[in-house]
Amino acid sequence: MNPTAPRGGKSATNGTRSRRGHSILSEMHHLCEAEGTPVDALYDMHCHLGFAANSAQAGAIAAAAHIGALSCTVTPEEFAARGAAGGVGGGGADGGAGRCSGSPVTWALGLHPWYVAENWRPQVEAFEALMPQVRAFGEVGLDFSARHQGSADAQMAAFHHLLQAIVARARQSATPPMLSLHAVRSADAVLEALRKTGALENCQVVLHWFSGSGEELAAARQAGCYFSVGPHMLASRRGRAYGAQIPLSKLLLETDEPPQGAVLDGAAWRSQLEGALEQLATLRRTDAAELGATVAATSRQLLGLGR
Repeated sequence: MNPTAPRGGKSATNGTRSRRGHSILSEMHHLCEAEGTPVDALYDMHCHLGFAANSAQAGAIAAAAHIGALSCTVTPEEFAARGAAGGVGGGGADGGAGRCSGSPVTWALGLHPWYVAENWRPQVEAFEALMPQVRAFGEVGLDFSARHQGSADAQMAAFHHLLQAIVARARQSATPPMLSLHAVRSADAVLEALRKTGALENCQVVLHWFSGSGEELAAARQAGCYFSVGPHMLASRRGRAYGAQIPLSKLLLETDEPPQGAVLDGAAWRSQLEGALEQLATLRRTDAAELGATVAATSRQLLGLGR
């Protein structure tokens, strides 16, 4: 989630189909079959399926649309509610955590900076109590935009405590956890927190919808971060420039959709991802199917699904 997010327009609920329809999907399957690499076609590595009015059907919708997804939550309560609704599977530190058996959707445990309270300790305690269920965390991070500057101290304190808890668990696990991070006007502070807590060395760090400076992008690249890119990011000149610069091995797709209360539609969701993939391929002067197959393989690796 981003404070400047244009929540209307082509969303996962009202978008139109990509002009290439199923062609990217078919080409990607041919490429992956030739390489012996399984793939769920397209992966949305930062979305909010819990926001959908029909979120209970998210797994079935994703499967029908040939989409694998990392669905981020914004509070521990939202994550727990997903579990109560049968949307989250258990599994412990190293296997299947946060993923309902047979579902293409992995649910991530989050505490979004917009939702951090002045009395943040109970929120962190609730987060820590749910940690054994998951291997992916998000959306977490910092937001120092004008609207949220007043909670900056609470955000920083909560974020440091979350990272310390995640890193402590990561050091006991054979599989590094994945973090999907919000870093609005705070990329330097986010990277510093990741360094201080050891998260850079012990976690797979993904910066979602990166909007920092060119210097901050360079620092994040140097730190080995991944970047999830989608239609919202590609709507700006800076976002398009960054989409061309991100190393191929660190590139992921995202939608950051749907809006709260919207109805999730599989065809429109896939159209968003295909459109972002086509735009990235044009920016990077490469073939969309080849780019999609590489991004899908990276996504599967981060989700613990192999290649």
